[in-house]
Amino acid sequence: MISISKIAEFDGRPVWSAILHSGDTRAQILSYGAITKALSYRDHPMILGYDNASAYETDPYYLGAIAGRVANRIANARFALNGQSYQLQANDGTNCLHGGHVGLGRRHWEMEIAGDSLLLKYHSPDGEEGFPCDVDFMVQVDLGPDSITYRLQGMPSAPTPINLAQHNYYTLAPNLAETQLWLNAHRYTPVDNAKIPTGHQIQVPPEFDFTNARCLGPQPLDIDHNFILDHNGNHAATLMGPHYGMHLDTDQCGLQVYSAGGLGTPFVPYGAICLEPQHFPNALNTPRFPSMIHSPAHPYSQTTSLRFFQV
Repeated sequence: MISISKIAEFDGRPVWSAILHSGDTRAQILSYGAITKALSYRDHPMILGYDNASAYETDPYYLGAIAGRVANRIANARFALNGQSYQLQANDGTNCLHGGHVGLGRRHWEMEIAGDSLLLKYHSPDGEEGFPCDVDFMVQVDLGPDSITYRLQGMPSAPTPINLAQHNYYTLAPNLAETQLWLNAHRYTPVDNAKIPTGHQIQVPPEFDFTNARCLGPQPLDIDHNFILDHNGNHAATLMGPHYGMHLDTDQCGLQVYSAGGLGTPFVPYGAICLEPQHFPNALNTPRFPSMIHSPAHPYSQTTSLRFFQV
């Protein structure tokens, strides 16, 4: 069941809210940023969200947003494609983060109901935030009695980088010390002081080894790293709190794990955890990483599903 209503105006444009409900699962999606504002299972909130929708207009944390055109970091906000250099918006020091100053998570998307699915569409024109060619993006959200599935698509008019990430902050426990994490990843991409991958793909060190489920505390780990997924059935990760758990399945090659040390008012640092399926960060400048270049003959797609359960 899906219902849509107007809840705000940003820049003189309406912001629409869709409420999806199926069995024990309920979600609220905004047309602004294709943001997942709320997600609950058996009335337990599974993600962070602002109470007032107007807070999303100036949100610095990308709460629940679809990050892109290229999620994560691009070193020095620059890349080359087919012999041409492109300068992007630097919004994370000298680097480009989550698509620049006004990425997809800060755009107005069209919203419609298609059967039991919610569809969000956005046309990104050539040159937007410095990226080449037109891209038509679509996000399809499907809710099940105990699940939510995000299907992300990007159809470019010419070769261009695309790397989307759904950016929920998960809150299955009151704090990370009571949150257990399991990752289907034995390797990761280490980073430098600017959080740019060094280009290596190495065995996870003991502090980042979650191949056996363990708690993220008592002192929160400062994690903001890409883990290389070992795919077997697309099962990427499991989060568990005292009462509820969540399996994450995805077809992406990497999973950015962020322990939210940068959260601030009205939230608290390390008050949630992000699990962001995506391509490897800075792949545009790291030839040994899997390519994120897509074209009309090779459009972008991602399918990520969350399945909830009682512990």
